[in-house]
Amino acid sequence: MNMPNVLRPKHFLRWAVEMFGPVALRRDERLDRFLEEAIELAHAEGVGALHLNRIIKRVYERPAGDTYKEIGQAQACLETFAESIGLSSDGEAEREWHRVQAIPKEEWTRRHAAKVAVGITAVPASSRQDWHYDSQGYCDNPGRGY
Repeated sequence: MNMPNVLRPKHFLRWAVEMFGPVALRRDERLDRFLEEAIELAHAEGVGALHLNRIIKRVYERPAGDTYKEIGQAQACLETFAESIGLSSDGEAEREWHRVQAIPKEEWTRRHAAKVAVGITAVPASSRQDWHYDSQGYCDNPGRGY
């Protein structure tokens, strides 16, 4: 059964809390998952890591935007991209909703543990490695609170 797209985000969030617990409600966790999926989409379309690093550098050289505006822009860009390649972002989100429902909780637990192991999910500070800079000068952001 298809659900109205206005309800889907609420259902996805409730599902995420059921699968992963309270960590799913954390802003930093939601952003990590969004970034991961956005990068996976870019990777699927053949965008290389060097190009991504150029975009990251440009973004971080400018002042931070307003969250509400950036959410709207991110969604508008995704919808426009999908439309430009003949897909419906709403239709693909609906398909994803049905796909994730078929995956057992144990598999989601395994996937989350793998993300914890490499430090790309929200976990208490005591569980994280020390912050470090890479050869390009990029640093994990200690101001995010985890």
